[in-house]
Amino acid sequence: MMQNVGAQALFLLTLGCAAADDSGEESSYAAAVEVVLAPSLCMLFGSVLVLCVRFSDEFQAAMQNLSAGLLIAAIGNELFPLLREGAPSGESTGSNSTGVSPPTDTEAYVGICSGFALGLLFMFGIEKLVDCIAPGDDDDDDDEADTKAEGQAPLLDSAESAESVEQPMNTSWYKSVGTMGRFTTHTRNMENDLVTLERQVEETAPDIAIIDQFIHRLEYASDKALRDLKPLEKISDHDHQRLRFHTQELRNDHAEMRAVASVDEAKSALGKFSGTLKHIHDKHIEKRKFKRWSVLPPPPAEEVVQLTEIIPWATVFAVTADSAVDGLLIGLAFSASSTAGLSMSIATCIEMGFLGLSFSATIQNATRSVVKHMIIVTIPSLVLVGIGIVGHEVGHALQSNQAVFIGFIAFSIVALLFLVTQELLKEAAEIEGMLISIMFFVGLLLGIIMDKALG
Repeated sequence: MMQNVGAQALFLLTLGCAAADDSGEESSYAAAVEVVLAPSLCMLFGSVLVLCVRFSDEFQAAMQNLSAGLLIAAIGNELFPLLREGAPSGESTGSNSTGVSPPTDTEAYVGICSGFALGLLFMFGIEKLVDCIAPGDDDDDDDEADTKAEGQAPLLDSAESAESVEQPMNTSWYKSVGTMGRFTTHTRNMENDLVTLERQVEETAPDIAIIDQFIHRLEYASDKALRDLKPLEKISDHDHQRLRFHTQELRNDHAEMRAVASVDEAKSALGKFSGTLKHIHDKHIEKRKFKRWSVLPPPPAEEVVQLTEIIPWATVFAVTADSAVDGLLIGLAFSASSTAGLSMSIATCIEMGFLGLSFSATIQNATRSVVKHMIIVTIPSLVLVGIGIVGHEVGHALQSNQAVFIGFIAFSIVALLFLVTQELLKEAAEIEGMLISIMFFVGLLLGIIMDKALG
């Protein structure tokens, strides 16, 4: 489905560029709208697609690598030459721009250095700002939990099971022993597992299963010690409800595992069980921040869980800012070269499609209102188109000032490389597989072929 969307976008963009060459500034403006419209439509398509489908982690990781390869190729083929040559000095590109002098060495150095500096400040500043606004991303309802009693009821059915679970926050030991005292106890408890692990590794024929077991035991102990070093946390009403729901989900997944009749069925059932565990840990225990390629599962039925109806505005802001930067980049590139704008637009289509998936799934898990959901997920797409048109016009206006134009291009390169290195490749690396890794080079190859074809 995504391939069909990409093909349609390519067709529309090619028509737009042809119109630009034939009809001057008015057609160039229309072509610029079409160029920035393609990734915006892909984002909207992903936002709607999330209502009926979820993709596997392996497929998403492969698409991350493919998108990263396409973006790297576009940066090398289209943007780096603009750093060296500046705004077009003779022939018409996106419009009727002519007669601009090539950049001097001073203009080039000032533009490159200032653009890179501003790009770094902006991208890392946005990331830091979002973390400050919502360090746990979707913890808006945590304040409600502050009025609850210190002890939370365990999500277990029997008193006997409850007694077998460590609950340090509900014990006099936890309250009386200082932070460093608890940390010392944890490190002492790790010693036995560490000794056993060392002995097993020294064996002539070590048992990999035993080694794996004690590695996970030490990971658990380490995670537990780290949690004790943080301030005491209380579970929110929302997370409490979701934990009850997901615990039942685990029970159902476990029942499926017990009913399997083949190895393939066992692998599938175990993968489902592991996925539910990972979701519980990441979203309701560790509360990891929003990821553009991490799509939440659909929310449970309304009669099972009441959603908070609190919109994660920090995430909305971050996604909208990301869309604005992409739109600015595409519009700016198109103002300098129709080929550059077209390449950047195609390269960002996959990325924006999956961003739409993740963003829409996040909003879907915050509100039951379809109207509110659709309005919010439309905002970043509209901003992408609007800022893209602004970038196109700004690019033309700045072509007479080569230092500023080069600075904008440098800023755009930093923004794209931040996306590739800090998000796409980093998240894709969490899923191992040779074919998944190869997709990066497939994307790079496709980007080079695309540049030559559009040439």
